[in-house]
Amino acid sequence: MPLSREQLRAEFWQLQSQIEAIEAESGPKRQIRDQKVNEYDSYIRTLDREIKEIEKDLGELKNQQGMASRAIGGQVGERPK
Repeated sequence: MPLSREQLRAEFWQLQSQIEAIEAESGPKRQIRDQKVNEYDSYIRTLDREIKEIEKDLGELKNQQGMASRAIGGQVGERPK
């Protein structure tokens, strides 16, 4: 037997109460998580900037090294001590 409009309304609001209870419990944990994610994201961005600054010449140096290696046929020998 199908539910009446009033029964469906009552079910709707009963479900809404359950949803709000769950969200009330999880909300503070979500706020903590979001704050930590934002702090971590800021930290990662700072590290990225620092790494880029340190490595700004790395690409060019690796290109030069590759050209030198190709010029001698890849026979670079052992690393000098």
